[in-house]
Amino acid sequence: MSFSKRQGPSQADSAPSGVGVVEEMVRKAAHDLRAPVRQIKSFAGFLLEDLGPAVTPEATQDVENILQGVERLQALIDGMSDLALAGARPVELEPMPIHSGLPIDDTHPGFSLPDPPPLALADFEMLCLFWRRLLLAAAKLSVDAATPTVAVEVASAEQIAIRVTVKRPAFGVDEVRRAFEPFPVHPGHPHDPGASLAICRRAAERMGGSVTAEETPSGVLLLIATLVRPPEEGAEEGAVSK
Repeated sequence: MSFSKRQGPSQADSAPSGVGVVEEMVRKAAHDLRAPVRQIKSFAGFLLEDLGPAVTPEATQDVENILQGVERLQALIDGMSDLALAGARPVELEPMPIHSGLPIDDTHPGFSLPDPPPLALADFEMLCLFWRRLLLAAAKLSVDAATPTVAVEVASAEQIAIRVTVKRPAFGVDEVRRAFEPFPVHPGHPHDPGASLAICRRAAERMGGSVTAEETPSGVLLLIATLVRPPEEGAEEGAVSK
């Protein structure tokens, strides 16, 4: 069995000319913003230490508000960087196990994976970004921040389906679908997924896949992602099953 690498869908296929350049500029700007954000966070802590016993409850609350703002800003910068990375980074697709780059143990009780794991036609860094942002979004969308249930299955000879179940969603499905746009739906909301769903969808699309959201009659939220299988693997499976 042999597989050949191939280029993934380019931004030029689905975006106006120059978008890749803009996204690269955004990525660099996000990188440069991290240093002053770290300084603000550090000096806010130093301020409390310098005040020592003289610090008042009001001053403590003010510093905590500053730190909360810094955390929010850091999340936005990370989102900008990842969104630009998902759009601008060249991808080279090759067969690899679907759970490559998974940020949780694939033996986690909430994670269901076929044995042997199916191969996806993917770019490793883009697949890592896809998994990280998918699981982060699912946890953020849950009222109790519970680890989501993830089920991976071979949907067809051409596709792998990944179903993420959020049993107690903080938003309705229409609000979640709006979160696929690059900007936050509810900035500052404790369950706001930020840019994670937009990043996850873009990463999937760069590998020829997709991410959608559905709601069951009982109110359970489903995030459904698809990734492409290597043609040779699907063809061989079909031949065996005949």
